[in-house]
Amino acid sequence: MTRTVLVATADAFLRLALETTLRANGSAGTPAHVGDPADLPRRAAAPGTLVILGGDLIGRVDPETLPRGRVLVVDAGPGRLSVGNLPVLAARHEGGLDVSRLRAGLVAALEALPGARGKRAETTVIDRPAEATPSARAGVLVFGASTGGPAPLIEILSMLGRPSIPVLVAIHMPADQTAGFAAHLSRTTRLDVVEAGEGPVPVPEAGTVTVLRGGTHFELGHRLGTPMLRASAAAPGPYRPSIDLLLSSAARSGIACDAVILSGMGADGARGAAEIERAGGRVFVQRSDTCVVAGMPEAARGACRSARVVDPASLASLLRHSAAAAALARSAP
Repeated sequence: MTRTVLVATADAFLRLALETTLRANGSAGTPAHVGDPADLPRRAAAPGTLVILGGDLIGRVDPETLPRGRVLVVDAGPGRLSVGNLPVLAARHEGGLDVSRLRAGLVAALEALPGARGKRAETTVIDRPAEATPSARAGVLVFGASTGGPAPLIEILSMLGRPSIPVLVAIHMPADQTAGFAAHLSRTTRLDVVEAGEGPVPVPEAGTVTVLRGGTHFELGHRLGTPMLRASAAAPGPYRPSIDLLLSSAARSGIACDAVILSGMGADGARGAAEIERAGGRVFVQRSDTCVVAGMPEAARGACRSARVVDPASLASLLRHSAAAAALARSAP
């Protein structure tokens, strides 16, 4: 009879990663999600059932109500959890979920549970190094912003930490201001931030934030298989750089891209975001009541059926996991 593995977490990205990993390794057991933490003790009491408890629920679930030797805590958040004598699989990297570490250690950690072998419970901390991952880029994250956009951008990037994919910032600023803004962004977020000239240049490596020079339109494309960023002579509208042009070029070129539309006047970014959505990318828009001017986010929201509406404080958490979770979902059998 197939063993049941209860997955208890309120983190949608962690749940996706756990369930996908379990399904890819059928011998570990069949995953079953527990949506209500209060129901976990009852369901965990079933003979032979194992429990994966997300670190986000520590404090909401009393470990004493769970069967000894059959519970594994997965720590995917910042800091180290205090969980008493429960075994812990550390699957975090720079404050977020490390999918490689999770996939490398989850099944072994479950099989090591005393309850999986019928032995007395022991305290174990499993903290394996992440496996090497391919160097190929996973995609690009584009922020589009205008009036009122700098403040939420700084807030998001400060909370995000070192991004796992290249980040491009298209913000409506004069040409003589974007270099200074890039320097300010670097000081306030402690990230590697550069200003892009007219190029063409390869899209920077993961971890770098690139602010597009004001007064110039840019497009994304490929050269010999390498994603490239280059200035464009196109004149799609009054705003330079054009967010629409940048996003549309990414979609046409087949470059995996997620888009974030922040506070701004007008509708720049809505058409490009819709193309990103049709190409399979994610679109996030800033919640209107947190914007100085909500024109751009509202236009993108109207153009994209799947756009996620979020406040800046919540967006960083989503972005930390989105690229890794998307890659994991695409690799699921």
